[in-house]
Amino acid sequence: MEAASASIGANRGTIKVTDGSNPIAGLELSIPAKSYPDTRQVKISSTPVQSHTFGAAFNPITPLIRIDNGGGYSDELMNVKIPVKVPAGKFAMGFIYDDKTKKLEGLPLVDRDAGSITVATRHFTDIIVSMIDELLLR
Repeated sequence: MEAASASIGANRGTIKVTDGSNPIAGLELSIPAKSYPDTRQVKISSTPVQSHTFGAAFNPITPLIRIDNGGGYSDELMNVKIPVKVPAGKFAMGFIYDDKTKKLEGLPLVDRDAGSITVATRHFTDIIVSMIDELLLR
């Protein structure tokens, strides 16, 4: 389901998912100035997670989020603020999911608050957020 799209040039830009009925409503992609040498069409969409093969410790709390920027790496780190509710005693982390290798890669956690986590990346593919009990991380 397409959630948002915009053309981003050499100047900075922010793309927000504003449709309150969308499962990723509130998602915000911040692209700093000079991230790309040319204009990029950026599209954000999501797909429900029906099942996974990552074991009992992997508990998706978002749909699979696809951010398509036409490919390639940006020259600057971009932040993705992802709306999630993380109860006390839980830890949430964002991952890139590679559909070709069927593997996950952790994303750097930049910030978190009661209603979101923010991750940083220089390239896009599929992103998903999982939550785990903090006691299991000790």
